Amino acid sequence: MSNNNNGLPCAFDGTTLNIMNGYSPNVSLSYTSSNTATGWVQFACVPGYALDSTVGNLYVCNNGVWSTKPRCLTTGGCSFSTLQSFASNATGLMTTGQSQLMQLAQNTSVVLSGSYIVFACITGYTNTGGSLNVTCSSNSTWSPFPSCVLNTGGGSLTTTTTMSNNNGLPCAFDGTTLNIMNGYSPNVSLSYTSSNTATGWVQFACVSGYALDSTVGNLYVCNNGVWSTKPRCL
Repeated sequence: MSNNNNGLPCAFDGTTLNIMNGYSPNVSLSYTSSNTATGWVQFACVPGYALDSTVGNLYVCNNGVWSTKPRCLTTGGCSFSTLQSFASNATGLMTTGQSQLMQLAQNTSVVLSGSYIVFACITGYTNTGGSLNVTCSSNSTWSPFPSCVLNTGGGSLTTTTTMSNNNGLPCAFDGTTLNIMNGYSPNVSLSYTSSNTATGWVQFACVSGYALDSTVGNLYVCNNGVWSTKPRCL
């Protein structure tokens, strides 16, 4: 195995290939013993995080000493409760099932920069506000929220309800609902019946190096007031 260092080896253990909120997609190490190696490790970050530019992405063994270890920093975040409040109080609005809301594992009240959710106006309403694709920007603010207003004029009006696969009782909803360890929720179809209850479903996916438990699947579904078994990443 190739490496860029022919000097003394560096100490190697279970933490060498790990960083918080990141992973090692490329490794070039030559193991000189069970706990020493020469070479380098390249790191990358999970969605919502970026490598510290002052350190870079490489962890290099330089003649017996590791360089400064790369680290993943949050790229900013937006208030999840602000989005939740908007969705539960807006009129004429529905979710489309298209979303990626990435929450901080240590603070589920925040969703990371780059998170988004796509809304639509129900039949008979027209958006006069911000984009229906609501996005958390890099300056930690939500893009302007849409505003679905009732169309005026003659003729009959047909309306539809917020998208959901469940017409039963709503389920409890809080900051942990869209969060699983080593995973995130790329698609959400929820109808918020209050600030802390909702009907519908959440689809989960795992970060690199993890896979969903096949005995559970990828969907977290509200069934008449009770959530199904929550997916998990192994």
